[in-house]
Formats: sequence, structure tokens, C-alpha cells
Amino acid sequence: MKLRRGVEMRVIIDGQSDSGRADPALLKAIAPARCWFEEVASGKARSLVEIARREGLPKRYLTRLALLAFVSPTIVEGVADGCAPAEFNLQMLMDGRLALPLDWKDAYQGVR
Repeated sequence: MKLRRGVEMRVIIDGQSDSGRADPALLKAIAPARCWFEEVASGKARSLVEIARREGLPKRYLTRLALLAFVSPTIVEGVADGCAPAEFNLQMLMDGRLALPLDWKDAYQGVR
């Protein structure tokens, strides 16, 4: 099976990814998302709109990116180790083609 990731294409054979490496784009997006959430939760920033203005990013983009703050630490470790499911990537999450599961334990068993 072939899975398109933006301009990159990954080949998956028998459910196994060909890369076995970390997804740097996803990891790079998760880090600021967690910082932004912490800023809002702690009161350092009044809203994501305020952060979007400060960062010079479109509000809609920053709001969608901020959802990555809620990715399970287990999944983040799986992504960093290169063993997350192949369909779990930044483009799929940002496009809304892959929803963040409510119950991580059931959704991605075997990631770690």
C-alpha cells in the first residue's frame, strides 16, 4: 500500500512502514503546540488568537496546530522512535483526515 504524505510517499508492506524512523515534521509541530497550550492554560496568553498574532501565523492554522498538544505522550514516543502507525502523520492530522482518538489505550495498542 502507498500512503501519500504531502510530497513524500511511504510504501507500506504487510502493515509495516518502510522508514522505521521518527517523523520530524510531526515532532516539530507537537513541541510548540504543547507550549502554546501551556501558555493559555497558565494565563501567560489570553487566547490562541493572541499567540497567532504574536507568531505571525493565521489563526485557523495555529488553532488546528494547537490540537496536537493533546496527542498522547505514548504516541509522541512512538513517533520519536519511528514505530507509530504509518497513517499517523502531520498532514493527515492537519487535514482532518485522521482524528485524534479519545481513548489512546484502545486506539493505538502496539505503538510501543
